[in-house]
Amino acid sequence: GLKKKIRPHGTCYWKNSNSPILLSGATNYAKATAVAVTGNDVYAAGYEGCPNYGCTMTFKLWKNNSNNVTVLGSTGNTNMDITGVALAGTGYAANAAGRYIAYLWKVNGAVVTTVQLSDGTADAYASGVAVSGNDVFVTGYYHYPDLNVTNAFVPKAHYWRLYGTDIVENFEI
Repeated sequence: GLKKKIRPHGTCYWKNSNSPILLSGATNYAKATAVAVTGNDVYAAGYEGCPNYGCTMTFKLWKNNSNNVTVLGSTGNTNMDITGVALAGTGYAANAAGRYIAYLWKVNGAVVTTVQLSDGTADAYASGVAVSGNDVFVTGYYHYPDLNVTNAFVPKAHYWRLYGTDIVENFEI
């Protein structure tokens, strides 16, 4: 059968109106969804994958250029924040049962710590993050099945607060 194609394109950023700095090649589909700056370093979070619909995208964190990339997993990512040298990114990934799990990735230098925010009982997505000292604040939502409508879902806003990598608050809004 025929596979639908997404038009391949690379991703880049511009710094101080200079020429664009390429983060990925133009043969795959790539998209940067967040950017943060600390000192002289520019971090961009996004994803990259093959140009076919249904292809699994890989969540990546680029630092300054395409030569310094950290692969964070097969996922969708949405946001990031930075304080000092610690960076936090949020997103989601499917578990073995096909449910989406909300995640937080904390990057401190070359060390990446993955924190699972949801338990897999319903699809969950982390969509925003802010860092203040050791506290990390994450916003997102769950998709609960609508018991009144087949194949429909009810979104519920959610909030997580972490101290280090420990979840200290976890509730629906």
